[in-house]
Amino acid sequence: MLIPTATEILKDKLPKYAPVDNQLEYMKYIEGKLSSNVKYINPYNALINNKDKYLYYRTDHHWTSKGAYLAYVEFCKSLGLEPKKEGDFQVELVANDFYGSLTSKIAVSGTINTNKVGKYTLTYTVTDSDGNKVSIPRVINVVARNVQINALIGTDRYDTAVRLSKGQFTTANTVMIANGGALADGLA
Repeated sequence: MLIPTATEILKDKLPKYAPVDNQLEYMKYIEGKLSSNVKYINPYNALINNKDKYLYYRTDHHWTSKGAYLAYVEFCKSLGLEPKKEGDFQVELVANDFYGSLTSKIAVSGTINTNKVGKYTLTYTVTDSDGNKVSIPRVINVVARNVQINALIGTDRYDTAVRLSKGQFTTANTVMIANGGALADGLA
């Protein structure tokens, strides 16, 4: 079984002209090179047909348990096995302080005091495998807490959203949601 990454399944979400290899083409090439004694299992269609679901973490290169489950079903079908139902598995939180392999590559300098009104600068720096560095400073404006939060919803740090009452604003130019300086949560 070869697993396509998020860049293949979710390529329509990538920036225009992003350099992306055709993973499906590679997968077909490898399948054609395998001995007829090897059972090749291809989860591509199951993943692409469900790409509207949360299959890959937004800040990590791994798939979610949903993506893994879809591949498991394809695995079982290929071997003539009856897959367990998704609800038969017990899903547990194994970490609540990991923001993903993509954000682990980003160094953040600067601090924000979310309890003190003011402007703060954070600098995000990424270094590639050749040692090339790119740094981007971002000014964060902490404003007074005079907005009523109506509801906090979501099941994990990747899915949490804050709903704010439209009636609280006289202008819609700026809405700021600050969360402890975690880049992954800020980008999600």
